[in-house]
Amino acid sequence: MAASAESAGNSPADHGSASPWPVVTDHPVVFLLDARDDFEAELLRRWVQGEKPHADVRYSFASIRKGQVGESLGRLTQEDDSTWLQPLRIAWLPPSDEGSRRTLQNLFHGLVAEPGKLRRRWLAKHEPERLAYVAGDGATLSELRDRHAAAATGSGDVLPDFCASQALIALERAERTVRGARYKIPRILPSEVFA
Repeated sequence: MAASAESAGNSPADHGSASPWPVVTDHPVVFLLDARDDFEAELLRRWVQGEKPHADVRYSFASIRKGQVGESLGRLTQEDDSTWLQPLRIAWLPPSDEGSRRTLQNLFHGLVAEPGKLRRRWLAKHEPERLAYVAGDGATLSELRDRHAAAATGSGDVLPDFCASQALIALERAERTVRGARYKIPRILPSEVFA
């Protein structure tokens, strides 16, 4: 997660496929869900379970919504160092059937990247092509422990918060490749994404 651009290509997560699973699944996997509500979290869980490579793989879910790190992520310190952390999110895309024609609706969707709760449910049911599953570059817990130790500056940032911020940055990078650079998503400062 949020590693340098050079090492991002070496991630076990296969971004060329439509699967959230890392290539290596012989270690436990914790899926870090950046979901706006229970509906998005359920969509992400169904995606994970629908693409599960085999029945005996061990996995769990943790919420990483910015500013709302839950207990499930707080238990990371008890996990084995080989545990793979895989960040996931849903991106809501503007309509693409207009081709290159720019409309007021496209402009509106470019400015408002997060449709409301009812609108998300409607889009998922009636226009599922506007829903993009995003998997950021994952990392092992041991890699994140090392990065956290190296970045410790006395700010009091605990490991779960550090993991959540790294996951959110990895998701921002991945979402930019899905959505394109012209759409602004004001979740994290651009300087944090490219640092």
